[in-house]
Amino acid sequence: MSRARIPNDAKVWLEVGTQMPKEVAYDARIPFSICWVITDGEHRWKYLWIKRRRSGVYLAHALPDGFHESYHADGTHHWKSADGNKQPLTNGPPLDSIHGFVALTSSSADIRPETLRRLELSEFEDEAIDGRGEKVDKIIYLDCRTFGPYAYSKIYLVEPFRHGQVPIDIDRPSHLYLVTHTVPWILVTITEGT
Repeated sequence: MSRARIPNDAKVWLEVGTQMPKEVAYDARIPFSICWVITDGEHRWKYLWIKRRRSGVYLAHALPDGFHESYHADGTHHWKSADGNKQPLTNGPPLDSIHGFVALTSSSADIRPETLRRLELSEFEDEAIDGRGEKVDKIIYLDCRTFGPYAYSKIYLVEPFRHGQVPIDIDRPSHLYLVTHTVPWILVTITEGT
């Protein structure tokens, strides 16, 4: 397994009398997956799914006209539309060589309950299984009765301890999620739109 290195200039809390560690005290988890689910209190719909595997980082925007994006370990980057068309994107550095951050894709969606019900999407089950039949490690619920009516998402791959470099748009109510279980870290912002 790999442990995130702590840059010498990182601002971290230290116990009095201890030295600055060189790496975090835990191994990065591979595979690791996380899923965001939209709920209206009665129904649940998968919104965003991210999976970190040895071969790369994969994400899926699950609402209609959603797409899949892949950022492979070697930096190869592409997305695939809901109808299966593959589109190459600008390649980046290998996952283990990211400095600062790499912006992946962004998307927006109408998350009003009446819209989601009209689309007749399949219900999300609490026993979260990804597309390969593997269990999801974390599930985060967003309540569309108090957030929305539109959600705008941005996803970043971040060098550990460099999350302060990411330009976060928070001029509207936003949810920020920093996943430190993986290397690189994954930063997700979901902003409310009107």
